[in-house]
Order: sequence, then structure tokens, then C-alpha cells
Amino acid sequence: MATRVGRWLVERAAARMRRDGYCAGRISIHIGLWKRQGYHWQQTLNPSQDTRDFLDTFDALTAQFASSRTQATSIGINLTNLVLLSQRNGELFLPLAPGQNSKRETLSATIDRINLRYGKTVIKYGDQQEHLGFFDRG
Repeated sequence: MATRVGRWLVERAAARMRRDGYCAGRISIHIGLWKRQGYHWQQTLNPSQDTRDFLDTFDALTAQFASSRTQATSIGINLTNLVLLSQRNGELFLPLAPGQNSKRETLSATIDRINLRYGKTVIKYGDQQEHLGFFDRG
């Protein structure tokens, strides 16, 4: 359940970041456990707005936890090392021009627009099951 909620948080954070014109160069994940030390992971990336990049990194970092069936009490996602898209440097070895969206970032923005117009779950990133809670209301 924690990883399902975490994926949802990553999607929402990336959409908000894109809406405001930012790219993130780091993802941090914290999973809290009841009366035990929790887990914390972080990964530095090329500054990006692509939801798929963040979800792939989230899945890779939390794979061991997801298979352990440990019950989490909380999960937190932080996208940091923010830079405005207009000020992002290009990458020599990636098809990434300075200050421009990549094809995958453009696709993520298009998905945001479709979901905004037709409903939040018209297009999903992978298998998402319903998870009822306070965050489903807005």
C-alpha cells in the first residue's frame, strides 16, 4: 500500500512542478514504520519534469521495501534541486536542448492536460489501484 500511495504522490508532485515551470534534480523518499527506524532513499538525476523518470527511480529505490510486505505508517516524497525549465542547461549525451522540454516531458504535460479536462484518472502511469483516503478528495 505504501508504494502505491508513493507512486501517486510522485505523479502529483511532478504535475505540480511542471505546472509551475520547474524541473527537479533530486528525489527523496522516506517511509516511516511503527516503533522502528524507517527507510530513506535519495537519488540525484538530470533535472527533469518527466513523471516517468521519477516513477522509474521511485520503483528502483523502493523495490526491496515493496517486496518485504512491511507495514508502513507514513510515506513522504520530496522533489528538490529545483531549477526553472527556462534556466535548465542542455545535455550533450541526451536529446535535451537548453530551456526546452524533452519529448517525454512534453508527453507528461499532454497527459496532465488530458487528465485536467476529462478527469484525474483518464490516463494513468502504470497499474494504479484505488486507494481510499483523505488525499483522494483533492
